[in-house]
Amino acid sequence: MPRVSKAISSLMLFWSNDFTDKQQYDQWLKSSNALWNMEKEDEIKRTVLEDSMLKYMKSLEYTPKDIRKIENLKDYDKSTSLLIVGYLLNKGYNYEPAKTYFKNTINKLLKKTYEKPVKIVTSKVVDVTSGLICDIEELENDKLSGKGLPNFEEFLSGKNIDSTTAKKLMAYFKPYYDEYKMGYDGVEEVIEGYSYNKRQFGKICKWYEGLFEALGKYNKVTKTVRKTKPKTPSQIVKGMKYMRKDDDLNITSVKSEEIVGAKAVTLYNVKNRNFYLYVAKDKLSVKGTSIVDFDETLSGSKILRQPNDMLKGLTEGTRTRIMKEYEKLSTKSKSVSGRVNTDMLILSVYRK
Repeated sequence: MPRVSKAISSLMLFWSNDFTDKQQYDQWLKSSNALWNMEKEDEIKRTVLEDSMLKYMKSLEYTPKDIRKIENLKDYDKSTSLLIVGYLLNKGYNYEPAKTYFKNTINKLLKKTYEKPVKIVTSKVVDVTSGLICDIEELENDKLSGKGLPNFEEFLSGKNIDSTTAKKLMAYFKPYYDEYKMGYDGVEEVIEGYSYNKRQFGKICKWYEGLFEALGKYNKVTKTVRKTKPKTPSQIVKGMKYMRKDDDLNITSVKSEEIVGAKAVTLYNVKNRNFYLYVAKDKLSVKGTSIVDFDETLSGSKILRQPNDMLKGLTEGTRTRIMKEYEKLSTKSKSVSGRVNTDMLILSVYRK
């Protein structure tokens, strides 16, 4: 049984469910960083973290089949961040953001399937790949130095790499890149597992992207890319369902095709009296039954207390005016998902 240091046991001494949100965040960050460093320095074995994570799964609604599937996944799918989160939750940390991250990640892994593995004819390919992984990991130690990106092409030249080896190397390192990319994109649970800031996450991502670009040149298989004919707005909005007309309000919806390429759109749900404002990052579009490519900060929904009197002022004028009128509404603004249904009227569309 692997030995667990006294430092790990002491982590539990500082947790209390009576902490404020800020105190919980600070203690979670402190504990997860401590575990991260311990794992890196081999003060705690990965198997200890994984066993604790699986025990936490057993305490939830997961079946023995689910637990076996997670246990049998490849190591690179079970990130260190996930194992640390599972370990702390199993030890009694009651941190809601971590619980949400854990369940979402586990549920995503349960859906994962693997392609049929490439049959290795000789041990030579295995030896080359294993040796190169060690060489690259040694080179990786300098990824945050101020030296700039290594010359990966020069580094890989003469190392007997073929397309199969290059694919294996990319498959090995991509999960690491994906996790750093999540950190760069601001995923809180990943950030908590590292002591990096956004600039450092970005620098590490560029390091891996340089490696992948160099490895990609060894892939000799070329595919002819067939140009697809652009869809018309009518084809894009084909699956969207919305209310065509409301007799009580005497409002007829704008055609859904107008949303494609618009700068902003307003909608109204006659059932729950919610007024929706969607402002584009660049241009709005539609996917299935939802509006996409909207700015989550500028977009939102508010309940109208007197819709008959208020809707006219919220639909007439320029996009800038409508955004100002929306801000004046005294009800609380809620975030929006983009989903449109048959209770919703498309009130106005703004092309500028």
